[in-house]
Amino acid sequence: MAKKKKQESRLRCPIVSVLGHVDHGKCLSPEENVYINTEEFINIEELFNLSKEVVLKDDSKEIRELNIEVYGASEKGEFTKLKASHVWKVKHEGYLINVELKHAKIKVTPEHPFLTNKGWKRADKLSFNDYLAVPKEFFNCNRYPLKEELERLRLIFGYSEEEIYEKLGIKELDNLKYREIVELLNLFKEELNERKRKLRKEPIKYLNSLSVREEIKRELIDLWRRGEFGVEDLNYIKNLIDNFSFLPVKDLKFINYDGYVYDITTEIHNFVANKILVHNTTLLDKIRRTRVAEREAGGMTQHIGASEIPIDVIKKVCKPLLGMLKADLKIPGLLVIDTPGHEAFTSLRRRGGSLADIAILVVDINEGFKPQTFEAVNILKQYKTPFVVAANKIDLIPGWNSREGPFILNFNEKAQHPNALTEFEIRLYNNIIRYLNELGFDADLYSRVKDLTKTVCIIPVSAKTGEGIPDLLMMVAGLAQKFLEERLKLNVEGYAKGTVLEVKEEKGLGTTIDSIIYDGIARRGDYLVVGLPNDVLVTKVKALLKPKPLDEMRDPRDKFRPVDEVVAAAGVKIAAPELERVIAGSPIRIVPEDKIEEAKEEVMKEVEEAKIETDEEGILIKADTIGSLEALANELRKEGVKIAKAEVGDITKKDIIEAYSYKQSNPLYGAIIGFNVKVLPEAEKENEKYKVKIFLDNIIYKLVEDFTEWVKKEKERIEKEKFERLIRPAIVKILPDCIFRQKNPAICGVEVLAGTLRVGSPLMREDGMLLGTVREIKDKGENVKEVKAGKAVSIAIEGKCTLKRHVDENDIMYVAVPEEHVRELYHKYRDRLRSDEVEALLEYMKLMQKLTNNIFWGR
Repeated sequence: MAKKKKQESRLRCPIVSVLGHVDHGKCLSPEENVYINTEEFINIEELFNLSKEVVLKDDSKEIRELNIEVYGASEKGEFTKLKASHVWKVKHEGYLINVELKHAKIKVTPEHPFLTNKGWKRADKLSFNDYLAVPKEFFNCNRYPLKEELERLRLIFGYSEEEIYEKLGIKELDNLKYREIVELLNLFKEELNERKRKLRKEPIKYLNSLSVREEIKRELIDLWRRGEFGVEDLNYIKNLIDNFSFLPVKDLKFINYDGYVYDITTEIHNFVANKILVHNTTLLDKIRRTRVAEREAGGMTQHIGASEIPIDVIKKVCKPLLGMLKADLKIPGLLVIDTPGHEAFTSLRRRGGSLADIAILVVDINEGFKPQTFEAVNILKQYKTPFVVAANKIDLIPGWNSREGPFILNFNEKAQHPNALTEFEIRLYNNIIRYLNELGFDADLYSRVKDLTKTVCIIPVSAKTGEGIPDLLMMVAGLAQKFLEERLKLNVEGYAKGTVLEVKEEKGLGTTIDSIIYDGIARRGDYLVVGLPNDVLVTKVKALLKPKPLDEMRDPRDKFRPVDEVVAAAGVKIAAPELERVIAGSPIRIVPEDKIEEAKEEVMKEVEEAKIETDEEGILIKADTIGSLEALANELRKEGVKIAKAEVGDITKKDIIEAYSYKQSNPLYGAIIGFNVKVLPEAEKENEKYKVKIFLDNIIYKLVEDFTEWVKKEKERIEKEKFERLIRPAIVKILPDCIFRQKNPAICGVEVLAGTLRVGSPLMREDGMLLGTVREIKDKGENVKEVKAGKAVSIAIEGKCTLKRHVDENDIMYVAVPEEHVRELYHKYRDRLRSDEVEALLEYMKLMQKLTNNIFWGR
């Protein structure tokens, strides 16, 4: 019994959501070429223009969907075709670097990395001692910096020159052939583990016995202590040598540039451009310590994924800090949801709030808060989710000496120049703390925070160098364990509860769902119960598929591995019949047959709670997930917007017709707001006829802002139209010697004493007798539509009026404004009238009150 009790109280992995702005600055100049096969290439700018499906567009960038294959390097270092999902166009002001090799050259932004004989290096960090990877398909040579690389390898794996000579039976390295280095690598495999143990134990002693260049001494010690190299690295190097030549850098030029640059997103985020291998990577890679780079859109990850980071990896990365702080982590790891910001975060919903236990808000310390950042903070507040801030790109602070490892050990005057430390403090406050204060949060550098329950912790990091990643992992894991223990307690006896992140077609499996299981155990063969907007789906689980730890669900390096059961918290892909009916954000249960009815009640209750209350009249809103729809509706409600219908999915022909029907009752309701959705072609065609206003965006606040601005302008337009339709008051006097025609029509010269006289205005005498309507107004021989006070013009009056009989020279005429128009002008539009128009209106009202013997006339 005691054993069972202990099991039931164990903790699950905290679910971590990553939100905020992730910059994408690694791009190519417009004239570079991308290879779609070994003999065919396409210009990257042309590729962008050929792609028509816009994913996101703002003032600084545009992203379009792409569905082609390009060449690049696989995870194993092989030259292969890779799926390219998006193409980018980004504004860039500054400079480009022209990197020239013997037979190839390319212009890139300074941040763009290249594969060199010393690993991936940014363009602005390249030197003439570097060799860049080019596919052998394009260069018929076996060029590889063997001497340089051998020296590096022998040092890393602990071999002296004498040992290498003995193993290979050679006298000097210069005569070494390409195949012999592969043989040497294979020989290393046999004794690698033994070597690693020795090197980790006595690195200084080994280095002192050899002649080692200072530039790689620190790198070697760091590598040995972490132990992050092994047989797989040897295989990777071997494949690189088999598939790529390495050519020396011939020239580097810095070119001033102000214009657009381009990039493409591939499944492992590298590709061949101008016959040279280029690459991108971002913050989550440093946390996962893999080569996979997540897909991005709108400055945020475009597709949803989940990465499990086991506790042993966290302890390994955070080792220096855990020892220093004497921290004892008991959680089994972290489940990082690699989200497109708010979209996936809001899909991670459960009864009582967000499924995410804690969030990481990514902010560029150099640029500060972006629109996405403000939106992310508002949603975190709405869901009451605790969060830390990752202040990214500290490596770009002028003078900052960024290196892999804990930030806190690098944050001192021994490691940094005083000017760099001052600049860090300025940017920390101006670009992050100040904004958080304005949003109602106390915030500070995490090492200065005394009360973690009242102050937001800011952890400086660099996605480029890996600096601060240990601090970030330690704080997230530590905070979750310390303050969320009750929430993290796992029900190991119960059935699985979870949420759908994404519905996806998988080859060989059909429609599958990517889900997060947050409690209980999911078992293959049990029944999947999914809450739908108006129904419940019950279907048998065909397969449960899990990615390997530290691998991303959407871009696994190997096949998903089938499992019989999954214990929370975990990301899992589920294959089952009828999943095409499921929508993202739906609650799920995985239960045995005897629990189906109970599970149906639970998910129906959750769906009912998630339903958005609609009004009898209002606008129509659409979103890509249940959570996104809920977030959009909440933000619109804050602005007092009425919602007649709220649904998940793309905008259809039916939506257009429905919105048009709303428009008939109120022009301001003839609108559709779509978050992260498309307008289907048939709907676009239908809207050519109905002219319904459609708002589309990937940022909720922008949609709300655009819609409220449109409403404001529409209200003004409608009010103006109403005002313009009203008959305006005017008092006119017939000028002496200016009766030109007595009747049919009567023509005379008049002076407008007050108000505005318009064509079509009815005229009357002071005793109330109607004279006719103004058919024409001429000012100095030119026809005009209206004339204001102080003007003398000639007018033609159509009606029963006979000049010199009904009215004569010097007589006063009034515009006969209907009483309902007077009321509108007096009560609603008085502030729109000029002072002389108000004078004319009041004079006319006084006259009519006298004539009708009714002091309330017009009031």
